[in-house]
Amino acid sequence: MADETTPTPEAGGDAPAEKPEEAAIPEEVPGPEEAPEPEEGEGEAETLIPEEGEEPTAEAAEGTADTGGEDDAEAEDEDEEGAKGGPVSKFWFVVATVITLGLTIGGLGWYYVTEFSPNLKELKKYHRVALLAEQGNATAQLKFAEMLELVHEEAKVKGQSAEGTLLQAFKWYSLAARTANESKVGQADAEDGEKKEDEKKEEEKLDGAGMLKRGKAYWEEFGKASSQERQVKLFLAFKWLKQAEEAGEEATDLLNEVDSALAEMGGDDLKEQAGSVLVAAKKLEEMQKRMAPDQLETARNLVSAHALKEEKKKHGEEAHWTYEGISGPDHWGAMKREYAQASHGTRQSPINFVPSEARDADFLGPVRVNYNSNSTFEVVNNGHTILVNVTSPKTGDTNASTVVIGKDRYQLAEFHFHWKSEHTLEGEHTEMEVHLVHKMTKDEKGKGKSPVRGKAKQPQLAVIGVMIRDYNATAKKNRPKKLGDPKNFIDELWETLDSLKGKTAPGRKGSMLFKMDPSRLLPPEGNQSYYQYRGSLTTPPCTENVLWTVMEKPIFLSAEQIKKFRTMPFIEQIGRKNNRPVQPTNSRFVLRYKDKPR
Repeated sequence: MADETTPTPEAGGDAPAEKPEEAAIPEEVPGPEEAPEPEEGEGEAETLIPEEGEEPTAEAAEGTADTGGEDDAEAEDEDEEGAKGGPVSKFWFVVATVITLGLTIGGLGWYYVTEFSPNLKELKKYHRVALLAEQGNATAQLKFAEMLELVHEEAKVKGQSAEGTLLQAFKWYSLAARTANESKVGQADAEDGEKKEDEKKEEEKLDGAGMLKRGKAYWEEFGKASSQERQVKLFLAFKWLKQAEEAGEEATDLLNEVDSALAEMGGDDLKEQAGSVLVAAKKLEEMQKRMAPDQLETARNLVSAHALKEEKKKHGEEAHWTYEGISGPDHWGAMKREYAQASHGTRQSPINFVPSEARDADFLGPVRVNYNSNSTFEVVNNGHTILVNVTSPKTGDTNASTVVIGKDRYQLAEFHFHWKSEHTLEGEHTEMEVHLVHKMTKDEKGKGKSPVRGKAKQPQLAVIGVMIRDYNATAKKNRPKKLGDPKNFIDELWETLDSLKGKTAPGRKGSMLFKMDPSRLLPPEGNQSYYQYRGSLTTPPCTENVLWTVMEKPIFLSAEQIKKFRTMPFIEQIGRKNNRPVQPTNSRFVLRYKDKPR
């Protein structure tokens, strides 16, 4: 309707006759009192419902109100005033909101400080101790283990499961006690590395005399140890000597020497750490009594994993296996994926032979030896033993050195030595053992099968083991009348040892010997009775692809010859021995062939 709205100048309509000056100010919206009243007869309903998309006018708003109510007019005046004061209201609203938030945050902060500050301090302390423990500080490792054990006990009281915390506590007690660095020093030779199938892995409790012997041995080792190992040897000497003293043994003088060495190396801090090693050993012993066998096995695996991680830091990612401590036989399987069978295999070597339990197998027949008497030897020091690579001569008789075992033919690749023997006969070691390693020969098609008989699952390696005894230490009735071969053969071989004090570098040739006969390492014909079984390599990776033939009768060397090998520098570096402990037979068949004079 033309009289209800004021057309804008752009619309082109005529200006209203009344109040032309108001129409010229479009910014100002007329209040309800300024709006013209509708003429009589005009439809009010139309004015109350605006068109779609059109804002309701002030007149429409007025049409909904009671025209005679002064209160409504006052309310509208207040609304207008409120609208005009909007920015001020918003300012105070923001101020109030900021103050409220500030008070809330401040209150929460105060609550946090009062409630959690002690826990935060405890957490920081826990973190500091953990860092020191990771760095190998024995005192920190002891404290860390005690913290974890306390957490476990609190969880138990609350009815919560916290087995993982218990295992971690065991791990840190064990690391603090330096059990991963323990070796077999100070034990009788008969116990040296030997493990019977029915024995538990944990060490038998020593009496006072045994503890004293062990402490003395570690004290002696301290004097010969490398700079990296000296502190550990000193801690272990202190631990065992102190326990010996507590058991009633006289160890005062030795302990005073150890104390002086500790003070000289690291002062009070090192002496405190040595005391922590002792405390951790006692707590570890108590904990072992409370743990189930499966828990103990898991906990020991944790210790091994941690110690191996530290070992890798020293030697890089390449695992450096030895015969003692964390890099020794008990941990070979965890050092590299390729070594897994060392821990998880079921046909590991060496084993203990019991004649009454072996099955007689005359059908096997004697080992048929066809070694080339003019073989070429390359003698090397591989860091773990003296190893002799065997090849055929390039002229003359160029036939390979082979053996036929049963109906399968193998070619001699190399032989090497161990001190003491790895296999045992009724639990007894001999002074040394030599292993002659053969590889299965290939047929004319180049396949890994015997030319005599192909066998899908036949072991690809055959090792002949020969025990070596000290001629002078053997009763006359059990030894030959005179010491001839193989003593003379070993004399020739041992001439190379002076040039092999250090490890032979990869790619470098060893000492060469020519026209050598490997058969001189075997007992004479007619005395070649043997035990045979399926087993593994006795050094990493310990793969189970070996047919073992171990001669029952030994060969003999002089005490001087045995000593010359035993005192080679690498023997000291890898644990004063290079023989793997006896492994479980695990119900394997052990066959026994009895040789006869030929």
